[in-house]
This record gives sequence, C-alpha cells and structure tokens, in this order.
Amino acid sequence: MRKSIKKVAASLMAATMVLGTMSMAFADGEESSVSEFTADDCADAVHYTIPGGINDWNPKNKDNELTATAWDGVYSKTVNFPAYDSEAENLSRFKITQIDDITVETNGWPLQLCLGTTTFNDNQSAIRVESESALENATIYFDVNTGAVVILDSEGNDVDYNFSWVGADGEAQYTTVSGFATCGYTWPSDKVMTDAPSDLAEQHAALLAKVKGTDLADYDGDTVIYTMAGGSSPVAWAPLSSANELKETEKSGVYSIDVHFPAFSEDSEWLNRFKICGIDDMTSTFNNGWAGSICLGTGKYEDNQTTFRALNTEDVDATIFYYPENGAVVIRDDKGNDVPYEFSWVGYDNELQYTTVAEFATAGIVWPSDKVKYDEPKDLAERIQALNDILDGKVVPVTENPSPAASEDPSPTASGDSSPAASENTTTAAPAATNAPTTASNQSTKTGDVAPVAILSLLVAAVAVVTVAAKKREA
Repeated sequence: MRKSIKKVAASLMAATMVLGTMSMAFADGEESSVSEFTADDCADAVHYTIPGGINDWNPKNKDNELTATAWDGVYSKTVNFPAYDSEAENLSRFKITQIDDITVETNGWPLQLCLGTTTFNDNQSAIRVESESALENATIYFDVNTGAVVILDSEGNDVDYNFSWVGADGEAQYTTVSGFATCGYTWPSDKVMTDAPSDLAEQHAALLAKVKGTDLADYDGDTVIYTMAGGSSPVAWAPLSSANELKETEKSGVYSIDVHFPAFSEDSEWLNRFKICGIDDMTSTFNNGWAGSICLGTGKYEDNQTTFRALNTEDVDATIFYYPENGAVVIRDDKGNDVPYEFSWVGYDNELQYTTVAEFATAGIVWPSDKVKYDEPKDLAERIQALNDILDGKVVPVTENPSPAASEDPSPTASGDSSPAASENTTTAAPAATNAPTTASNQSTKTGDVAPVAILSLLVAAVAVVTVAAKKREA
C-alpha cells in the first residue's frame, strides 16, 4: 500500500515542480536560502512542522519544524503572532503537518493534524490566534500522543485560539477548544477522516498542565516521585513538573536526572542552583511542591530545606544522583568526574549560607533556628561517600525507598519570602513527619528492642559461618 502511495506521490512531482522551483527563487532570480526536508531526512524519522501565515506556507521548510521537548512526544516552537486582522486573517493562521517518507516527496500538505486526534490527512485543522495585540515569542506546543495543541505567550499564559476542525480554506468553520463539543457545526463530510474527540478540552488541559510545570499538582500515587527544581531544570523552578522527574537508575534505589549547568558565575548563580523534592499526595498539594524539599543527608523533607549550587568552572552536561535511603546527593559530569557543589542546609533564599560537604561539620554556620527541623547529620561526608561507592559498583545499594510521610496537620501557613522561583516560598506546609530509613539497625534504636529482622540476619550469618567451617574441615 505504501509503495502504491509512493508511486502516486512520485507521479504528482511533475505537477508541483513549477511551484517548487518558484519557491526556491527570489524576484530578482537569486536562490532562496530555504532549506527543505529531503527523503534522507525522513528515512528514519518523522518531522512535525507549522506552516502558516506566521512564518511561510511551506510544510517542508526546516525553519518551520517543531522540536522535541523534555516530555515524550511533545514538540514546540517559539513564534510571533501579529495583532489579528480579519481582512488578513491568514497571517494569524497555521497548521501542524507531518513530514515523513511519503509526504516529503510531495508538497508536504497531505498529512495535516486533525486537532485532538492522532489522525493526519489533507485539509485538516487550521488554527488561528485572534489576539488584539501582537504576541512576540509565543510558544506552540503539540502533543503527538493526543493531538492536543497549547499556545503560551512570553509570560507563560495560555493563549486562546480558534480552529477549524477540518476543511479547506473556503469551508473553514471556526470554534474554540472549549466550545467545540457544543458548537453544532456540520463539518464537511468528505473531509472528516476520524471521530470528533469528545475529550478535547481535557486533552488541552492535560498538555497545559505539562507545559506550565504543574502536571504533578494532583499526584496521589502510592510511590514518591523525586523531582529537581532549579534554574537549569527542564522546566525552571517547577517541582511539580513531570519533566523534572528523577528516574530510578540501574543501581536500585538510586535516582538521577541529566541536566546542563553553565559555568558558575556569581552574577547568574541561580542557573546552577537547585533543590530536590519528594512529591507525594501531601507535598503535591501544599506550597506548589516545595514542602517536599529534601534535607541533605537525612532522608527527611520539609519546606525551605537544602539548596544546592553546582560550582563547575566550565559549561557541563551533568547527572544529579539522589539516594533517598541516606539522603545523599552526588553530581557527576558526562565523563564520570565529580562536579563539586556547595549547599545551604536550610533556609529561604535570602538566608542562604553555603558550605561544602567536607566543611559542613566544622563550618560553624548558625542555620535559621525556625527552619531547622532535624539534627544535622554528623556523618554527611560518609553518606556522600556511600553513594559514590554505589555508583562505582563497590557496594550493593540498599533497596528500601523511604517516602515523605504525610503531616498530621496538613494546613499550610503563610510565608513571607521571595525567590527566582516565585512559587517556591508563597506558602509553607506544616512540617512533614520524620521519614528516616527504617532499616533493622535504626528500628532497634527507635524501639529499644532488637528487631526481628536483625535477629534473623544474625542467625543466617551464623549458619553461613558454620557451613563454611564445615566445608573447610571436609576439604
């Protein structure tokens, strides 16, 4: 079937040759600088573009390509929209097209998105922004998994748009995302290639939550999600963004995220600064996720806890590793070398007092007394080394995964701080319950009894010793 389509497409090449030639020339006869996708570009990859009046009506123009974001299947491009003029409405209009090994051989229009579906065909959805004033540096987001489209202005606000679900220009009937289900339009029957999405508004809301960095705001899962929030995180300063999630590594119980840090500068140090948060059904609700900030070396979580700052002297692609079992954090570059960092154990941005892991025990810093909820870990350096040993394969990690415990009093209290992450300190959650690792050793410390697990471990070890000794005597 695809071969037949390709033959048909190839036969259409002659009909479009003149148009293609014209698009490659200026009025004065000079060659255009437009770079188009070729068959080789599409041999192993599909590309998504946004031809329209906001750029040019060439689906194959590489300058019109949407590029991949931190979310799987979500693509974006930043563009400028003019103030809407009904007499020149085409200048505010665009489509989303799919360029693959078939459409690249034609003019690129045969595969156009049908909004809210995963269907691409000829004469599908046209999208039009009817803004009263020009929008500069607006970003178009497209989710190939659902067919949803979201547009954010330069300040991150959701931009309303009208769209024609299907139809050629002369048949366009425009409606909004929210009004689509009840607009009552009769779409051209010969152009409708798929069922209308009844959940279009929900798909739009889901994509909006992603790109706004709030898609974990209602997280109520049984496990904890660990996220990084900072100036260099995929979504800046957004602990409730799934794009910032740390994933479990091959070292069981160790989590990581890849980031890019610019060379450290005091003038832009916030780009190298970040926190790690544990997101559960409580911390996702309070304080925009900041209530789950880790307290380095403790495995405990609280608002306004540890802030990290990478001190790399050159730009670096790095991986942040976090081990919830003992609260340790390690940063390594793409060659496996340690990236030094300093941290403020607790405190708001304007109270930050930085030290290094090596100097922590003797730094003599007086941390803000109303923010210190836990005893300082005197063995912090040892905990960091333990994580390094795990990463280097010297020891097997403990697989137990502590979770931020829910607070007995979930009522947030007001906070009077401000920071580059405006949402970081708007409210302060009630203290989370202690969440130390529950290993056999500290279980006995807490209860005053020897834990059954510890007794079993000793018995197993004793049996092993006797068995080895017996074998040696037999030998």
